[in-house]
Amino acid sequence: VAAFLAQSMKETIQYDACDENSWDRVGDLLMYPLSNACGQLGQSYQDYHCSEEEAHMECVVDPEMTITAVTHAKWYGAPGPLKCGPKSLYPQTGYWDYAYECNNPWAIPPETCTEYEGQQAGKAINDVPYPNAAGRTDIEGCCWWGRGVIQTSGICNFGKLNFYLGKRAFLEGRESRYPDIDFCRDPEAICTSEEHEELKWIAGFFYWVDQVQPYNQGGWSYMDELHKFVENGLEGEEFINSVSGIVNRGCHNPPCGTGELDGGPERAENFFKILKELEFSFVNVYVTPQPTSLPPSPPPSLSPITLAPVALPTEVSFVCGDQTDPVATSEGVDVTFDYEVHSDLDTKMREALRDVKESILSDIAVNLGCYEVPSASGRKLQDSMGNIVRLEASRTDLPDPGAAGCIMEVTNNEPTSCTPTRGEFTIYAESGSSEASLNATTDYLKSLIQSGMESGRYESELVVKVVYVGDRQLSLETLYPKPLPQQVIVKETPPRDNSALKIALYCLAVACGLLICLLCVLIPSARKKKHQNHDEEMALADYMRSPNTALHRQPPILHQQKPQQRPLPPRRGHDPLNPNNPYSNNVLLENGTTSESDESADMQLLARGSNFTNRPPPPPPPHRGQRRASFPPPVGTIGATGQFYLQNDAAPQDEPRTRAPDQVIYDDLMESSFHESGRKMNY
Repeated sequence: VAAFLAQSMKETIQYDACDENSWDRVGDLLMYPLSNACGQLGQSYQDYHCSEEEAHMECVVDPEMTITAVTHAKWYGAPGPLKCGPKSLYPQTGYWDYAYECNNPWAIPPETCTEYEGQQAGKAINDVPYPNAAGRTDIEGCCWWGRGVIQTSGICNFGKLNFYLGKRAFLEGRESRYPDIDFCRDPEAICTSEEHEELKWIAGFFYWVDQVQPYNQGGWSYMDELHKFVENGLEGEEFINSVSGIVNRGCHNPPCGTGELDGGPERAENFFKILKELEFSFVNVYVTPQPTSLPPSPPPSLSPITLAPVALPTEVSFVCGDQTDPVATSEGVDVTFDYEVHSDLDTKMREALRDVKESILSDIAVNLGCYEVPSASGRKLQDSMGNIVRLEASRTDLPDPGAAGCIMEVTNNEPTSCTPTRGEFTIYAESGSSEASLNATTDYLKSLIQSGMESGRYESELVVKVVYVGDRQLSLETLYPKPLPQQVIVKETPPRDNSALKIALYCLAVACGLLICLLCVLIPSARKKKHQNHDEEMALADYMRSPNTALHRQPPILHQQKPQQRPLPPRRGHDPLNPNNPYSNNVLLENGTTSESDESADMQLLARGSNFTNRPPPPPPPHRGQRRASFPPPVGTIGATGQFYLQNDAAPQDEPRTRAPDQVIYDDLMESSFHESGRKMNY
């Protein structure tokens, strides 16, 4: 991954480009030939053919193809985008003059920069042909320049991309990721496709697994050299320089017919910069098998590629005891323990971990009587325990992937970085060794390692401090115990005597019941009385309005003879409610008339009713024989007074008066009509 990204950074990422830039300056003028589209540094992209086994995959060169790149360099006076086309459109090609001032409004005619957007200077000069490093002065069939993150170029690489992932795979009945894209007819789709923007990276990935990972030429194998580089501690630039040669020149040891390596130091610097960021990613490396060449017909079915892991050799092995013949051993016992390594901020962690592991193994060897025997295939270990036959371990321990960070507190004079680490090695005992003896040996070795870390024997220029943890999970539980749940203690209390409270509640309930009953009796009574008062008001109003009352009954007046009119002196009375009212009682009646014949006495009675409320003066007196009365609104009980004045004009002697005026009113009030309607009038 680091090697792939290092090449991508040099090829395109630093320029933010997808298409290849024109960057090769050649000739006496040291200009940029327009024919750089055909190839730079003496290369010819349209002549990059596949091997004989894969020749059927490559694209066919179309001399009529016309394409213009979509990205290019953007510095002041930078060459415009690469382009290709037939000789009928471009008979000859010149060069790009990067120093030409294209913005010249004083020229005749005025000039402006129109080659590409954002252009500040430069101009394409086609007056005379100007060859590139390979001698080309045309751009016919030159549409195969580099594209994508790692600059896929040449008819072979584009042909393979189309054969496995593009339209050709679809047309030949094979699975295709991009069935609608023909990379041979439109190689610029890698940079222009808006539907599949990932093609910029897909093209680079395909080139890497197809051309770089399976590279094995001239005694140099990419996968073998990758393993050596990792096993030697990721040191040296030989590996990355060879990889850069494969990507940039097609061989691991340039120059190899195509020129010197371009940008070798920058590629190596990028490589180690990425490794530093990924230094904790310790992983096994697997081989990606090289794709098998397929004949053009019939199209075979592709089976999925199986990645087989490669077994890594044991890095350190100790032979225990004085062994002249092979000794039967039991199954290995893994000894594991956790520890934390503190190192300077500038120290590479892989170097610090390797230094600590070597110190641990050396400490075990010294305490168990280790000595070297040249004839042995490793170190020999004279085991003081007596039953250990062999000890195996890796050269370096790895950071613990399950640890969130260091848990042991350490005070250092200077800032350090701490790495939680998982230590591990394997011991082998003679066949038949008891489990108890193996456990005792394991405990002894762990205590030996712990004492070495606590005493500082494993510290060095690379390692500031090593802290023994043992079992990380157990240490976490010891250092940060979980709080115990709080227990709720319930105390039993003797029952309280609540008899007085119960009696009070009973009394309150009885009182509430009596109050409710009383309300049930009083409310209907109040309502009944209210309705009764209303009925009385209405009865009194009806009575006063009724034409059948005695106040309104008058005997008929016979007009057989014109009655003799005679004046009647007015009778004045006193109105206690309104003394100044001239109409109330001062003049009761106008001059009455009587018949000289023997008719029944004509008794005329006029009454006026008044209440005790303050009201405005009454209206003018009514006509003779009419009443004038007013009543308050029909609410409550009405208190009223009635004043009656009787005029008797020559009452007949044979009909003496038998009833007083108040008796008349009383008799009318007692008529059955009032009682039948449920009304009651109190006189």
